[in-house]
Amino acid sequence: MDSTITSDNSMDIDRSATLGSASAITTTSILDSTSTTDSTTTPHSISITDSTIPAQSAVKPKPDSGKKWFLIILFGLIVVFGLLITAYYFSHDDQRGVTVIRMEGTMVTGQASDADTIGSEVVGRELRNAADDPMIEAIVLRVNSPGGTPAAAQEIIRDLDYAKSKKPVVVSMGDM
Repeated sequence: MDSTITSDNSMDIDRSATLGSASAITTTSILDSTSTTDSTTTPHSISITDSTIPAQSAVKPKPDSGKKWFLIILFGLIVVFGLLITAYYFSHDDQRGVTVIRMEGTMVTGQASDADTIGSEVVGRELRNAADDPMIEAIVLRVNSPGGTPAAAQEIIRDLDYAKSKKPVVVSMGDM
């Protein structure tokens, strides 16, 4: 607290206060008024002036700036993923086309897959995978079989109908 007394009987008091991150400067002036009557000087009143001057506070971010950055980042991620997917499809263009699924041997139910038999689960899984693969445009089912159990044939027909609902399917019959 600084005090200054001047020769004309006025006293100025200046003080500064800092509150946390916001600052305010408070100035209090006390002036001793004097009046002149008949060439004599006598003090009559004291006036007190108190004023607060706000100091510059820290720059506050706009309330919408977080939302703006979120949208910018989200848009950027969408663009990046779109480019990655496009690059994947264009780079694998040579693998697009027709797949051939071979059914050779007697049709049986289950997972059998050897030189003499083919399981309905094996053929069905290959048909479903080919139908769901976006890189395959059509399916050729190559059948070289003397026949088999009716249950195995029914399971293969069910998976064949599923594949036909998604892609063109062509059946090629062999000699057996």
